Amino acid sequence: MAKREYSGTPLSASQIEKLGNAIIFLSDKIQPLFKTKVLKLLYLMEEISIRKNGLPFFGVDFQLWKLGPVVKDIYIDLTSTTVLLDSYVETKSDSESTIVLPKKAFNDDEFSDCDMEVLNIVVEKFKDKSAPELIKITHRENFPWHTTAKNYGYLDLFEKNLCNSTDIVLDLSMLLNESPELKNFYLSTLDFQKQSNHLKRSS
Repeated sequence: MAKREYSGTPLSASQIEKLGNAIIFLSDKIQPLFKTKVLKLLYLMEEISIRKNGLPFFGVDFQLWKLGPVVKDIYIDLTSTTVLLDSYVETKSDSESTIVLPKKAFNDDEFSDCDMEVLNIVVEKFKDKSAPELIKITHRENFPWHTTAKNYGYLDLFEKNLCNSTDIVLDLSMLLNESPELKNFYLSTLDFQKQSNHLKRSS
């Protein structure tokens, strides 16, 4: 498995819009919605979409961090001053937690019928799960987080609290290792999305 590290490529406007509205959707269905739970559910949307449909949900990079797969820019945005998602959500923090609240109504323009199905599956399956429970789910064996942490020697570092984050990007195509044709379809679709987003940023 070739190691790929975070490139720092900015999210596209359409990715930000989809991420923002996905969080609005979650906040409409789950109250209170805490930051850590948001980050886990965004990953699970991506994982379920890939496994179910062979399609990326957001097509963004999820990095290997101690507490699970994370979209670094979204973590930063929800932890400090909201910039990327400022039109979509706001955060309210106290000494113990950060709650994410919607700023406007959900807009489904960026979502296909398959996407809407994934959103509803994620809410139905995980709305009552705590953040620690969701962390365990994203860390399960033979799935991208655990496999990547094991392959690159981070499991022990994480367990001993010697490391919090890495720049390693999870290869989510491994979710389709048992379905080579679907895996190829996913990779080609992801590549097309990335090229399209690059062209949009350049124009």
